[in-house]
Order: sequence, then C-alpha cells, then structure tokens
Amino acid sequence: MKRTLTLALGLVIGASFATQAFAQDAFPDTQENHWAYEALAKMKAAGLLVGYPDGYYRGGRPASRYEMAVALHALWQHLKGMMDGYETRIKALESATPEDLSAIRKMLEDMRAEMAGMKAWGDDIANLKKMASTFEKELASMGVDIEALKKSVNDLASRVSALEKRKPAIDIHGDAGMFMWGGYSTDGLNGITVDGRPTGQNNQSGNTSSVDNDFGLMHEGHLAMTGTNDTGPKWKAVLAIGNMLDGDFNDGFGSTAFGSQSTTAHGAAWRDDADQTVYFQEFSAWWDFSIGGQTGAFKMGRQGGQAGAFFLKRPDVTPYYSNQYWDNHEWMYDGASANFNFGGTNLKLWVGRVGSQETTDSDIIQPMSAGRVGHAFTPGNIGDGFNDERPRGLGYGEMSVDSMFGATLGIKLTEKGTLNLNWIQLDNRNDSGGSDGPGGVNRTVVYGGELGFNLGSWMLNAG
Repeated sequence: MKRTLTLALGLVIGASFATQAFAQDAFPDTQENHWAYEALAKMKAAGLLVGYPDGYYRGGRPASRYEMAVALHALWQHLKGMMDGYETRIKALESATPEDLSAIRKMLEDMRAEMAGMKAWGDDIANLKKMASTFEKELASMGVDIEALKKSVNDLASRVSALEKRKPAIDIHGDAGMFMWGGYSTDGLNGITVDGRPTGQNNQSGNTSSVDNDFGLMHEGHLAMTGTNDTGPKWKAVLAIGNMLDGDFNDGFGSTAFGSQSTTAHGAAWRDDADQTVYFQEFSAWWDFSIGGQTGAFKMGRQGGQAGAFFLKRPDVTPYYSNQYWDNHEWMYDGASANFNFGGTNLKLWVGRVGSQETTDSDIIQPMSAGRVGHAFTPGNIGDGFNDERPRGLGYGEMSVDSMFGATLGIKLTEKGTLNLNWIQLDNRNDSGGSDGPGGVNRTVVYGGELGFNLGSWMLNAG
C-alpha cells in the first residue's frame, strides 16, 4: 500500500480524535519529528493501531489491504461508540431533575468541548464511506457485514449533522442604553434643546444651576427572549427596565425623564430622580400558514406596527437618543394582525387596544391622540383665529385613542415600485365628549394611498 493511502487514513482518524489526549511515544520506531507522529500517537492511544507483536509499527513498510481493513473496522466501531455515548448523555439531560443541575452543567461543558471538534467530521465520514467501498472484499472476508457497515456510516453522518444543528430552545440577548446631560447658567438665560427642554436650569428649584447640580444620567436595558423552533408557533418577549420612561407631571416640575415613547416633555427641565420602571415592550406569538397555495402569517399579543410614511407612524421624540425600540416608528398595541400574500399583492389586517399599556409606575408607554391642541374638529369659520385649521398632529387634550382597526393593501407595480392603500380607524370608546374628544367626537378615520419607488440612490414616496 502506498504512503499516500496511509496518510489519508491517518488524516481521517486524526481529525476525528483531535480532542483526545495521546501518549507521548507513538511507536519505538517512529521519531517525534516525523510528519505522522502525532496521528499515530492518537490512533495508538485510542486503540486503533496496535502495531506488530514486537511493538514496532514499521511505517516504511507498505500495509496490506487486510491490515488497512482491520484499522478501518476499528475506526468505525470507535466512532459508533462515541456517537452512542453522545446520545446516552443527551437522553440523560432530557430526563434530568432540578437536583441534577450541577452534574448537568459539568456534562454540558464536557459535551461542548467534545462537540467543538465535530465540525471537521463531515469530510472524515465521507472519506470513511469511500474507504469502506475500497476495502469491501477484505472486510467481507473478516466476517464484517458490509451493508450493515455502510448503513451504520450513513446513520453516523445523519446523527452528526443533527447534533451540529442542535440549538437551545430559547435565544436570549439584550442591550443597555444610557443618556447623560448637563448644562450651566449663571443669569437664568438657559439653553433650549430642539425638543423644547431647558438646560442649565436647577433641576429642583428652577433657579440658576451649577454644573454638577444640572448633571444627570438616565438608563434603560432590554432583555429579549425569542423561541428558536424551526416549525410550529414562534414567539418573542422584550422586557424593559430603566428610568427613561417616566411622565410624572404632578410634582410641579414637569416630566422627570423622556415622558413617553410618543410625546415630548416640552418645557420641562431635565431631572435625574426619575422612578425606576419595568414594562413589556413586546410579548407576542405568531404562526405561518398556507391556504390554497397562498402563504401568510397570524400574530397576536403585544406588538408594534405602522402604515407607510404618512398614515400611521409614531414620531421620534428622543432627538438625542437612538434605540431600536424607541425609534422604530411603530405604534404598540395589544391585539392581533394577519398577513396574506397573493402573488405580488399583500394584505395586512390588524386590530387592538392602544394607549392602555403601562409601566409598573402606571405611566402610559405610548399614549395616542388625534387632533391638535387648541383646535376643535370642526373646520369652523376661516380667519376666526381658532377653528380655521383641520386637526393634525398629536397632543394631550384632544381625542385620546384607545383602540384601532386598520387594513393595508400592498400592490407590486414593478420590480422597484409599490402602491399601498390604507384604511385606519381610530376610536375613543367613551363618547361622552369633554376631555375624551372635543364636541363628543369618538372616532377618526384615516384613508388614502401611498406610491413608492426605489430608484437606487433615491427613494420617491408620495401619498
């Protein structure tokens, strides 16, 4: 047998047992600086090579096909034993009790170290298949069931592939955000941020401030947990903890933090004594489905959504702070949504409660209102200085929104152009008038279309 075949077998076995310890001396007639020394030492330690009765390996002598077949058969039995051991330990993990936690942790660490070397097994198993065919006659003469051996090798490949794809049932990750501010003023002429908040003002008394007295820091962290199953329902939960969302206007100094995720604390000085709050930014589950060859998805729980660039889009109320949850322009609601795909057409329907989601400190996370502060819904007489504008924008004192229903029909016009038709109904379920809605108004309907074209470096949107 040629040296190249001996080398091939050494590589096959050596890669598979890279994580095992091996004796410092392979065979007496093999020098430590020989290119095959390490592979021979590993195979000897694993019991795959025993050499001649006198203990020598005689590596310069061509191996007979029967000798190669013996080594090949030993390799197959060893790999099979290792895989059986993995499966035994996995079954033990699945049936373990909480009292076994420390033992489970040690077992997982050992398996993680051993399975780290399994990524190289793919080529090894492929080579093992080829060699099983090459030495088919010799193996058969030794009484080995060739078909059973081939089937075992194929099963081994499948089991290795399944183990490599095995992943935790839950993916957990998170982020942490910080916002720091400070200002200084000795004459009461304070700076003003773009969202109308003074800096350099004493954050307790409203008088002039020293640098350290007007210094503050806010923080918020998000813990996101997502199911990793490839089939069946999927789910996600995002828990937020921090002091950025605090809209306390009852202490005489205005909001102590950002206010909320949809309104600004215009005119309120920054303060660093905001209450610590906890809330769920998202808590939802969804299912993919197929009906008559058409695909879609159904989602329920606390989720976010928007409709185009003009119809339903939460404003960015934190110009100096960027975060994926605060600045995604989606309105949060507790409800359900459904997406239906019909070729190049998509239909999305959603319904849910809005404005009722609160933190542990009873602050509303994303209050929604329709209309403009100081303007009634009736157009009124042109030029009277009060009712000459239609309602627009957001603000307290107008019709607060506590439920909505909407539909968006997306039509693909070209490869780069789409047309979206929107119909959105915003409701206040208290129709008694007063602060819940000027003039007893309890519903606002928004409808229209939006045309969008992706022109490479340019985006064209018209609504």
